[in-house]
Amino acid sequence: MRAQRNNIPIPDATFIKDVEKQIEFNLITIHELYSWEIDHSIEKPHRLSFNAIIIMFKGKGIHTVDFVPYSYTKGTVFFITKDQIHNFKINPDSDGYILYFTDNFLTRLIMNDDLNILHDIFDYIYYPAKIQLDNDVFDDVLKLIQVSTAELNSAIIS
Repeated sequence: MRAQRNNIPIPDATFIKDVEKQIEFNLITIHELYSWEIDHSIEKPHRLSFNAIIIMFKGKGIHTVDFVPYSYTKGTVFFITKDQIHNFKINPDSDGYILYFTDNFLTRLIMNDDLNILHDIFDYIYYPAKIQLDNDVFDDVLKLIQVSTAELNSAIIS
C-alpha cells in the first residue's frame, strides 16, 4: 500500500498469472474476478500495478477511475494505466472483459514507431479514461476478444 486518501490506505492490485509460464497478459471477465480470492475489495479504491482495458458487454452501472465516477453501458471501454486508482461498483447484472498486462508486455509488443500510439492510449492526462463504442465497432472488438481468448488459452495449455 502506498498512497492514502482521507487517511484511508489504498491497496495495490498486483498482476496475477493463471500459470507460471504465462506471458504478462491476461483476459478475464468481471464475473470471474468476483470469484478470485484477492487481498482487497474490488469495490474499494485500489491502485493497479499493471495496465487494464475494461470492455463492458452487458448491463449498466458505475465505475470509478481516480475517484471520478463514470457511468457505463454495453460498449463502454475504460483505459486504466499502471498506478491509477479505480474501483468497481458491483452490479451482478453487468459484465465485461478485463484485458490486463504489464508494461513489459506492452514494450515487447511495440517493435516499431508505428505502434507507439499504444503507449499514448494509456496517457491519462491527454486521453479520457472512458470511451463509448458504436455497435459495429463493438461487434468487431468482441470478435477480436474471442480470438484472443482462444490464443491465450492455447498458449497457457501448451
